[in-house]
Amino acid sequence: MKRMLLSKKELITSLLRDHLVSYRLVQGLLKAGLDSNNFDLYIAETIFQLMGFGTSEKEEKLFEEFLNWSEKVMNIDFLGEDRGEPLNDLRDEIYRKLKREKKLRKLKKR
Repeated sequence: MKRMLLSKKELITSLLRDHLVSYRLVQGLLKAGLDSNNFDLYIAETIFQLMGFGTSEKEEKLFEEFLNWSEKVMNIDFLGEDRGEPLNDLRDEIYRKLKREKKLRKLKKR
């Protein structure tokens, strides 16, 4: 059996896409008045760990921004056949923002 290795970026972007789909599901359940706590997969926390973000107050604020960025997934039509492209565009946009934040934090530490 041939092993397939993912780069860190591929893993994170794959998890970001999964996070966006999960986020939409959880938000939809909330809007329907259902308890969605049992359906949250906590993928966002895994993404933050893989990117090397800590748990300081500054990172907590970034996490809140990240969830605000994720809110854009609610505008994507999941019933249409062309949801893949806007979903990937949003995933890539969020990844770039997180990478930029990571770079800025490294520069400030110097």
